[in-house]
Amino acid sequence: NLWLKEPPLYSAELVSLVLINVNISSLTYFHYQGIQAVGNITKNQTILTLLYLSAIVLFYISFKFGANFYWAMYINIFISCLIVANGLYFARKLFSYDISYFLKNIIGRLLVVVAISFLAIMPIIIYQPQTFMRLILTFIVSSVSIVITAFLLLFTKDERYSLINFVRGFIKYRKRN
Repeated sequence: NLWLKEPPLYSAELVSLVLINVNISSLTYFHYQGIQAVGNITKNQTILTLLYLSAIVLFYISFKFGANFYWAMYINIFISCLIVANGLYFARKLFSYDISYFLKNIIGRLLVVVAISFLAIMPIIIYQPQTFMRLILTFIVSSVSIVITAFLLLFTKDERYSLINFVRGFIKYRKRN
């Protein structure tokens, strides 16, 4: 028995925007570890602080002019993109990180995975009424499409081989026990 008979209006869109923001924010997590390991973090931290503070100011301004709650997420996504750009800039500056490699092999492939997943769920979004069953179906189809396309496009040959061997070993172990 669900605690809500119907999901709140626009909840799917809000969850999607939150997930987009979380994924954008996680793109340069390891770059920032490298930046901190180098030890020259004053300029980077100053820019990050200004970006976070600017988000608060932009939230206030947008709500003051009557913007809806989506604008908070749009602003957050925009600030997250600036934070990614900042991380890439300092990674390149401090330890010669190859930004073109990152854009081609990480962002480019990731966008293909997202596009395929989006195309896989479009028929569900178009033809299914907005119900709990649609939510479950969308979750299953998008999860399966992301796992398959990520396996094929994001993993290297060696990573795919290691993962297959791990799964085989796990299955053999479970059969014995």
